[in-house]
Amino acid sequence: MPVLFFAVLGSLAVLVGLKKIVDANATASWPTTTATMLAAEVGKASGANTYYWVADLSYRYMVGGTTYKSGLYSATGQPGFFLQRTAQRIVDQHQPGTHAVVAYPSSDPSRGILAPGVQPVLIGALRILAMGLVMLYFAWKFAKGT
Repeated sequence: MPVLFFAVLGSLAVLVGLKKIVDANATASWPTTTATMLAAEVGKASGANTYYWVADLSYRYMVGGTTYKSGLYSATGQPGFFLQRTAQRIVDQHQPGTHAVVAYPSSDPSRGILAPGVQPVLIGALRILAMGLVMLYFAWKFAKGT
């Protein structure tokens, strides 16, 4: 039973991690426009009996005559950071009234993001991949009987 559990869970984690990387890579080719920052502050979010820091952002932009409002930072939405200074750096770069480049999918311009590409999501995706690979390793070890 542990073999099946670790194999299934590990495989799912590897697939989720790879999907995050592929989806983030696709955002690098999205069209862009200029946004006006409306709000930017460091916040706390809880998870797994701890908390992490987030950059709470709000901005508006126009595509094809329609105005949109978003708060998404990257392809994964609002990433959490272990260090407050990491979230603060993003907030400092996006103060209210400043302008930023926003990438958006042409199929749904309301899903604009400030940080397209793989880099902003790579660490989180690699953590998920690593967790999946560790689970697959344990499934393999249990299956071998060692």
